[in-house]
Amino acid sequence: METRGQKIWYYVKCILWLIGLFFLSQVPTLLATIVGKFANKASIPVQVGIGVVWLIIFTAIIIFFIKFFNKYSKEGFKKINIGDGVVVFLYYLVGLGITGIGTVLMQVVYGDTTTENQAVIETLFGADQSMVTVLCMTISIAIGAPILEELLFRGIPVAFFGDKMPMWVIGIVTSLLFSAGHLSTNIISFIIYFAMGMLMFLTYRTRKNIGDSMLFHFFQNGLAAFMMLKMYLDAIN
Repeated sequence: METRGQKIWYYVKCILWLIGLFFLSQVPTLLATIVGKFANKASIPVQVGIGVVWLIIFTAIIIFFIKFFNKYSKEGFKKINIGDGVVVFLYYLVGLGITGIGTVLMQVVYGDTTTENQAVIETLFGADQSMVTVLCMTISIAIGAPILEELLFRGIPVAFFGDKMPMWVIGIVTSLLFSAGHLSTNIISFIIYFAMGMLMFLTYRTRKNIGDSMLFHFFQNGLAAFMMLKMYLDAIN
């Protein structure tokens, strides 16, 4: 039986791991903004080389997160059939409704047409950005965020704490952290991200398959990322 000191140390270690993983999850986006400044003045072969190096680092981080999750999780990944995908898509439609209502309220109350997080992302798709930055950001948002954020805010916390505290507590705490990590500048935007976090957590726990919430997150981010990519391409042509 664990002593009180051992339990406390376990929680401390898990929290330190989550903090470290959070910073690691930010590396692809941070590198995309940094390399973009050099790529603007570089030749095409150098830009391609920069993009390849970024992609290698990005892939290594994804693999590390997945292996880390598989090491500590008792659930792992399950297959997603067509019926499962339909259910996830219905969750996504609910999320669209929440986002839509929240955005309207935010515009009425604060005069903001988008969240601060979205505004920051859109600047990284501006016509003044290099193609390397924009492509790296597209991959980060459409693929990286659904995998890394679902493991960081849903899968790994459940693997760490699922046997030690009620699942609803994990859902609320991780959703609060998820919202806090998305640059909420007013209570409505904070509630939007919190609600989306809870909805993704519910999607995950419905079948206890982290792949389901990753698919939800892909629906959420993928379309937005490719729309911003299209606007960028239209702007530079």
